[in-house]
Amino acid sequence: MTGRQLIRCVAYTRQIHCTFLSNGFNFQSLSSSDFFIVLELNMTRRLCLFAGYSKQNIIEDYVVYYLKKLSEYADIYYCADCDMPKEELLKIKPYTKLCLAQRHKKYDFGSWGILYNKIFNLTDYDELILANDSMFGPLYPLENIFKKMEKVNVSTWSLCANKFMMSFLLS
Repeated sequence: MTGRQLIRCVAYTRQIHCTFLSNGFNFQSLSSSDFFIVLELNMTRRLCLFAGYSKQNIIEDYVVYYLKKLSEYADIYYCADCDMPKEELLKIKPYTKLCLAQRHKKYDFGSWGILYNKIFNLTDYDELILANDSMFGPLYPLENIFKKMEKVNVSTWSLCANKFMMSFLLS
């Protein structure tokens, strides 16, 4: 994945000029008399592949809430392993880049695989989140979690871990 995208905004003489950068920075010439402020933000681009399932072919309210909160920090692509009516998918449309429902009988990894094959701009993202609808929440703001984990030098982390019989991360 590529490095973080950098946004610099320069505000001066009641006008705001923003340049979105991928490589380098092209700064408009400013005279020494201009008052300006430079705001520099490192924005982590997160991709979330979200797997869903419902025996009743519905999206529960807690899943809508979870997707709403997660969409504040990531671009969400959703796939449910069931035949869900389009009306159900409309519940999450405001929070997703893509939402699909099809019975494939491959569980979470099947849904993530389907979504992975539909995304053409993977290099636009810095982080990948694999999530599913088995988590209830979030009960606390996600901002604190993401800020904390950005400071930790690990390649993989999870909100939940299981140490019963063997250690593994939960999605």
